[in-house]
Amino acid sequence: MPDNAQVILQEALAANRRLLFLLIGLPGSGKTTFARKQAARLRPIAGVRILSTDYFIEKEAKRRKTTYNESFDAVIGAAEAHHRRMLPTYLQTVPVIILDRTHLSLRSRVYVTTLAKRYAPDRLCLAVVMPTSLDDCLVRNARRPSGRAIREDVIRRMHAIGFEKPDPVNEPALVITNPKACLNAVGRGVEPCPNGTASQIVECCPAGS
Repeated sequence: MPDNAQVILQEALAANRRLLFLLIGLPGSGKTTFARKQAARLRPIAGVRILSTDYFIEKEAKRRKTTYNESFDAVIGAAEAHHRRMLPTYLQTVPVIILDRTHLSLRSRVYVTTLAKRYAPDRLCLAVVMPTSLDDCLVRNARRPSGRAIREDVIRRMHAIGFEKPDPVNEPALVITNPKACLNAVGRGVEPCPNGTASQIVECCPAGS
């Protein structure tokens, strides 16, 4: 990971540059925890949107009066479609976007960075790689509430088959960093917007919910 990632983010914040965080990690790696912490830190200086697959599924499960796992297969396609539909609009209008998804494959990340280049070429795209090991992900996943844990074999399969770690050669559009560098960068020498108008943190949910 580049040693200068934290400096790049600090400079972008100081220049009021728009940001896109792609969180990369297995279920249970800490993506959602990081997303909420980073959004809370950025809230005083910029409008923030969290685009979360889990949040979408949880909202739909609640509407259907089922558990997360019971709704997952029926809803995941709608969640992905919702993200694809909303992302171009957010890229053009929202100062800070945090994509709380696994982004394990090169293909999934290139899709996002291609959209960013098309709709917001000035936006800084950061790939935030969760450092959590597979074993720790499994432990954290097992601690989730009943009906919310993902099957262990699914996580192991995702790790074995689908996890392509990002690198600057294959993904030059991304600044590759880690959660600690991102959290440390926020609030260092950055003043709130002069007009004081920062949007609330909003996690995307199904239309009409």
